[in-house]
Formats: sequence, structure tokens, C-alpha cells
Amino acid sequence: MLALALALPAAVRANDFDQFQNARVAYESQNYALSADLFQSVLTGVPANDRRPIIIESRKYLAATFLFLGRRPEAEQQFQLLLHAAPAGPGTLNVEIKPATSELLVDETELSRYLARVQA
Repeated sequence: MLALALALPAAVRANDFDQFQNARVAYESQNYALSADLFQSVLTGVPANDRRPIIIESRKYLAATFLFLGRRPEAEQQFQLLLHAAPAGPGTLNVEIKPATSELLVDETELSRYLARVQA
């Protein structure tokens, strides 16, 4: 019984990783609708303050995906969650969106300024 209980979380993490990889492939192919669905499935049921790297990366890509889809309020929500969940420290939250290469970096200072402007 204990072995089954220990195996279950690993299976869930493996599924999250598979979903994340599939979502990135969709993102890199500029299939943003599918990418959004897949990243959202990775984030389903995840607490807002979850700091696992796969969750941070999923939020970054989902925010960028929402921007490409013209879903600005949802993108802003993901960026807000990133600001609260990303590890503390200078330079830890940088975003630069390059869909052709899938490089995605978020600059925390620039993001804070952007969110301040749109919320004013």
C-alpha cells in the first residue's frame, strides 16, 4: 500500500512533464490555442504560490500564449501569479518572447512597471 502511495505523485509529475513538453511543441509551432489548453491543463489545481520550475515555466509560456491570442487580461493574471510565485532575488523573473525560438524570459522590473500602467 505504501509503495502505491509513493508511486502516485511521481506519475502525476511525469504526466505534467509530458503535458508541458506537448504544450511547448504547440507553442513553438505557433499553435497557440492548443498550447493554451495544454499549459492550462498543467496548471489545473495548482496553488498560486507553487514554485516548482515546471509550474513557473508553464505560467511564463501560458502568459505569452495569451498575449499572442489577444487575451490580455488572462496574460496579465498569469504575469501577476509569476511575480508572486517566482523565486525571490534580482533577475529571477525575466520575460522576452521569441516564438520562433521559444525563448521566453521575464524581467521582473519591466513586468511590474507594465502591470502598474495597465492597472492604473
